[in-house]
Amino acid sequence: MNQAQQPSSAGATRLASDLADAFVLFHEAIGVRRGLSAGDHKALGVIERSGPLAASELARRTGLTAGAVTGLVNRLVDGGYVRREPCPTDGRRVLISTTEAPHDPVLADALATLEREASSLVDAFDEHQRAAVVGWITVMTERLHAQARRLAR
Repeated sequence: MNQAQQPSSAGATRLASDLADAFVLFHEAIGVRRGLSAGDHKALGVIERSGPLAASELARRTGLTAGAVTGLVNRLVDGGYVRREPCPTDGRRVLISTTEAPHDPVLADALATLEREASSLVDAFDEHQRAAVVGWITVMTERLHAQARRLAR
Protein backbone atom coordinates (compact mmCIF):
# COMPACT_ATOMS: atom_id res chain seq x y z
CA MET A 1 0.00 0.00 0.00
CA ASN A 2 1.58 3.31 -0.97
CA GLN A 3 1.33 6.51 1.05
CA ALA A 4 -1.69 7.75 -0.93
CA GLN A 5 -3.59 4.52 -0.23
CA GLN A 6 -2.96 4.52 3.53
CA PRO A 7 -6.12 5.51 5.39
CA SER A 8 -6.23 7.99 8.24
CA SER A 9 -7.32 6.67 11.62
CA ALA A 10 -10.88 7.73 10.74
CA GLY A 11 -10.53 5.97 7.40
CA ALA A 12 -9.20 2.88 9.15
CA THR A 13 -12.23 2.92 11.44
CA ARG A 14 -14.47 3.08 8.38
CA LEU A 15 -12.57 0.20 6.75
CA ALA A 16 -12.93 -1.88 9.91
CA SER A 17 -16.67 -1.13 10.03
CA ASP A 18 -17.08 -2.02 6.36
CA LEU A 19 -15.20 -5.28 6.94
CA ALA A 20 -17.33 -6.11 9.98
CA ASP A 21 -20.49 -5.40 7.99
CA ALA A 22 -19.29 -7.63 5.16
CA PHE A 23 -18.56 -10.47 7.61
CA VAL A 24 -21.99 -10.18 9.24
CA LEU A 25 -23.76 -10.09 5.87
CA PHE A 26 -21.70 -13.05 4.62
CA HIS A 27 -22.55 -15.11 7.71
CA GLU A 28 -26.18 -14.05 7.55
CA ALA A 29 -26.29 -15.32 3.94
CA ILE A 30 -24.76 -18.64 5.03
CA GLY A 31 -27.17 -18.84 7.96
CA VAL A 32 -30.20 -18.16 5.76
CA ARG A 33 -28.99 -20.80 3.31
CA ARG A 34 -28.78 -23.28 6.21
CA GLY A 35 -32.05 -22.17 7.81
CA LEU A 36 -30.27 -20.38 10.67
CA SER A 37 -29.68 -16.83 11.82
CA ALA A 38 -26.17 -15.41 11.55
CA GLY A 39 -25.81 -15.76 15.32
CA ASP A 40 -26.93 -19.40 15.31
CA HIS A 41 -24.58 -20.09 12.39
CA LYS A 42 -21.63 -18.54 14.25
CA ALA A 43 -22.47 -20.46 17.44
CA LEU A 44 -22.57 -23.64 15.36
CA GLY A 45 -19.08 -22.72 14.17
CA VAL A 46 -17.91 -22.52 17.78
CA ILE A 47 -19.25 -26.03 18.37
CA GLU A 48 -17.69 -27.31 15.11
CA ARG A 49 -14.25 -25.90 16.02
CA SER A 50 -14.25 -26.61 19.76
CA GLY A 51 -16.84 -29.28 20.45
CA PRO A 52 -18.16 -31.35 21.92
CA LEU A 53 -19.02 -28.69 24.50
CA ALA A 54 -21.15 -28.52 27.62
CA ALA A 55 -23.88 -25.90 27.41
CA SER A 56 -22.11 -23.88 30.11
CA GLU A 57 -18.93 -23.77 28.02
CA LEU A 58 -20.90 -22.75 24.93
CA ALA A 59 -22.48 -19.96 26.99
CA ARG A 60 -19.04 -18.82 28.16
CA ARG A 61 -17.60 -18.82 24.63
CA THR A 62 -20.56 -17.03 23.06
CA GLY A 63 -21.52 -14.69 25.89
CA LEU A 64 -25.09 -16.00 25.81
CA THR A 65 -27.15 -16.68 28.92
CA ALA A 66 -28.01 -20.24 29.91
CA GLY A 67 -31.58 -19.73 28.68
CA ALA A 68 -30.39 -18.36 25.34
CA VAL A 69 -28.04 -21.34 24.91
CA THR A 70 -30.91 -23.73 25.61
CA GLY A 71 -32.97 -22.08 22.84
CA LEU A 72 -29.95 -22.04 20.51
CA VAL A 73 -29.21 -25.72 21.08
CA ASN A 74 -32.87 -26.63 20.63
CA ARG A 75 -32.91 -24.83 17.26
CA LEU A 76 -29.68 -26.52 16.18
CA VAL A 77 -30.97 -29.95 17.28
CA ASP A 78 -34.28 -29.36 15.48
CA GLY A 79 -32.34 -28.38 12.34
CA GLY A 80 -30.24 -31.54 12.53
CA TYR A 81 -26.95 -29.66 13.06
CA VAL A 82 -26.09 -30.84 16.57
CA ARG A 83 -27.00 -33.57 19.01
CA ARG A 84 -26.93 -33.85 22.78
CA GLU A 85 -24.93 -36.76 24.13
CA PRO A 86 -23.93 -37.88 27.61
CA CYS A 87 -20.49 -36.81 28.81
CA PRO A 88 -18.29 -39.94 28.86
CA THR A 89 -16.60 -38.88 32.12
CA ASP A 90 -19.61 -37.46 33.98
CA GLY A 91 -22.98 -39.05 33.30
CA ARG A 92 -24.77 -36.03 34.81
CA ARG A 93 -23.46 -33.70 32.11
CA VAL A 94 -24.60 -33.41 28.52
CA LEU A 95 -22.29 -32.44 25.67
CA ILE A 96 -23.30 -30.76 22.45
CA SER A 97 -21.62 -32.08 19.33
CA THR A 98 -22.14 -31.52 15.64
CA THR A 99 -23.74 -33.92 13.23
CA GLU A 100 -22.58 -34.36 9.67
CA ALA A 101 -23.99 -31.43 7.73
CA PRO A 102 -25.75 -32.15 4.47
CA HIS A 103 -23.63 -31.25 1.44
CA ASP A 104 -24.61 -27.96 -0.18
CA PRO A 105 -22.64 -27.56 -3.43
CA VAL A 106 -23.35 -23.82 -3.73
CA LEU A 107 -22.21 -23.16 -0.17
CA ALA A 108 -19.17 -25.43 -0.60
CA ASP A 109 -18.20 -23.57 -3.78
CA ALA A 110 -18.63 -20.15 -2.12
CA LEU A 111 -16.46 -21.17 0.83
CA ALA A 112 -13.79 -22.75 -1.38
CA THR A 113 -13.70 -19.66 -3.60
CA LEU A 114 -13.37 -17.35 -0.60
CA GLU A 115 -10.59 -19.53 0.82
CA ARG A 116 -8.67 -19.40 -2.49
CA GLU A 117 -9.15 -15.65 -2.75
CA ALA A 118 -8.00 -15.09 0.83
CA SER A 119 -4.90 -17.25 0.27
CA SER A 120 -4.10 -15.40 -2.94
CA LEU A 121 -4.46 -12.07 -1.18
CA VAL A 122 -2.19 -13.11 1.69
CA ASP A 123 0.37 -14.55 -0.75
CA ALA A 124 0.58 -11.12 -2.44
CA PHE A 125 1.81 -9.52 0.82
CA ASP A 126 5.43 -9.51 1.87
CA GLU A 127 6.47 -10.85 5.27
CA HIS A 128 6.16 -7.46 7.01
CA GLN A 129 2.74 -6.76 5.53
CA ARG A 130 1.49 -10.20 6.59
CA ALA A 131 2.82 -9.62 10.11
CA ALA A 132 1.04 -6.24 10.27
CA VAL A 133 -2.25 -7.71 9.05
CA VAL A 134 -2.04 -10.66 11.44
CA GLY A 135 -1.18 -8.32 14.30
CA TRP A 136 -4.10 -6.02 13.55
CA ILE A 137 -6.57 -8.89 13.23
CA THR A 138 -5.30 -10.51 16.44
CA VAL A 139 -5.55 -7.33 18.49
CA MET A 140 -8.93 -6.32 17.04
CA THR A 141 -10.30 -9.82 17.71
CA GLU A 142 -9.20 -9.59 21.35
CA ARG A 143 -10.70 -6.10 21.67
CA LEU A 144 -13.99 -7.16 20.07
CA HIS A 145 -14.25 -10.09 22.50
CA ALA A 146 -13.50 -7.77 25.42
CA GLN A 147 -16.18 -5.29 24.38
CA ALA A 148 -18.69 -8.09 23.77
CA ARG A 149 -18.05 -9.36 27.32
CA ARG A 150 -18.42 -5.81 28.65
CA LEU A 151 -21.72 -5.31 26.83
CA ALA A 152 -23.05 -8.68 28.00
CA ARG A 153 -22.76 -7.71 31.69
